[in-house]
This record gives sequence, structure tokens and C-alpha cells, in this order.
Amino acid sequence: MRIFTGVSVSCLSFALLTAFTTPVLAQAAFSCKAANGKYMPSHTPCSTGVSNGLVYYPPIESGSSSYRQPQRYETPLPRAQDVEPHVQYMSPVCAGLNDALRTASSRGISGSSINDMRRDYRSKCQDNESEAHERLSKARGEKKLEKLETQKAEKVDSERASIRAQQCGESKRILTTKRARTDLTDGEKSDLQRFEDNYRSRCG
Repeated sequence: MRIFTGVSVSCLSFALLTAFTTPVLAQAAFSCKAANGKYMPSHTPCSTGVSNGLVYYPPIESGSSSYRQPQRYETPLPRAQDVEPHVQYMSPVCAGLNDALRTASSRGISGSSINDMRRDYRSKCQDNESEAHERLSKARGEKKLEKLETQKAEKVDSERASIRAQQCGESKRILTTKRARTDLTDGEKSDLQRFEDNYRSRCG
């Protein structure tokens, strides 16, 4: 091929030097235009201003006409921790510092800054946080006691309702028996009337 035989020694040296010093260019594909108008593929940049008539063109792109930068993987930020229950009993200032420290990692704040925030939080809010834990423990104790009292009252009401149902059932049985008698005296009829009145008032 005449095109390659006309390449000067300096051009070949430049090509070899480029192949060893610029590995990215060595792997790229170039298109070089010869003097006869034909395009020749090349793995090295085309020479310019030499007698062989090769003209430099940019690297041939594969797949798409527009070059796309490769996407860089970025480590996702960690999820913020859940709010601890004792924070509701802290002062507004300390609750705000607690929230800032809790969400620091998820907001991309550096580790050194988080350490500074943690030291500042301890110096300003350590006592307040201890008090908040005590208030939370007391509130939980009161809530537990209230629940026990409610359960106890419900149990008593249930037992009373059961006893009342048994008593009403027994009263109804007695009424049915006495009403079936046809030999009641006037005094027994009066007693039966009073018994019926009491039954209706207590048992409906």
C-alpha cells in the first residue's frame, strides 16, 4: 500500500511513542483520509502536514453519534434513625439539636462535623436528656397503672353483670312457678305483685 510506505520514520516513531504513552488513544479508533479520498482505519492519531497526505479526523464513535459520559456510582446516603420517644419531653433547643444530629448522616454531613455536633449536644443537653428519660419512664409507669386499674374495673363490672344475670334468671324462674299456681291466697298474690315489680325494676 502506497499510503503506508510513504510514512516517515518520525511519524512511525510518533505512533509508537503515542501507543506506549497514551493507552487511551491507542485503544481508540481513528479514521484517516488519504490523498486519494479514501478513509483508512487507524489505532493511532493521523499525522498532519506530511507528504503522505493523511488528514486527521476525530476518533470513530461506536453505538451512538453523541458521546455519553459513563455514570459514576455514588454510595447512597444512610436512612435517618427514627425519633426516640424521650425526645418529646426534652426542651425545644435540645430537641432541635437531637433532630439535627439524628439526621446528619442522611443529609451528607461529614463524619468530623457529626463528631463536633455530638460533643456540642452532650455539653448542652446531657442533663436535659436524662430528665427526659426519667419523665418518659414515669409516664409509662402511670400509663401502665392506669391500664391495670381499667382492667380491674372492667373485671368487677363483668362479675357484677354475671351475678345480676344469675339473680334475674332465678327471679324469673320463681315468678313463672308462682304465676302457674291457682291456689294463691290474697296475701300471696300481694307478695307476688311486689316480687314482679322488683323484678321489672332490676331486670327490665
